[in-house]
Amino acid sequence: MDNARAGSLGFTYDPVTFRADPARDVRRACFRVRKVLEGIVHDTVALEGNPFTLPEVKTLLDG
Repeated sequence: MDNARAGSLGFTYDPVTFRADPARDVRRACFRVRKVLEGIVHDTVALEGNPFTLPEVKTLLDG
């Protein structure tokens, strides 16, 4: 990183030290998505002005 960018950003870093996380378990990722999906859907529905409660959203997602 050149000095002009370092001065404007206020920090420097070495891009080589940043590594991607190793591949994670797909089952764990699916579990985590299912745990938060109801809340995300409920928040989205509330932002759109639909009068659904969280239990109603859970019932809707369960089928």
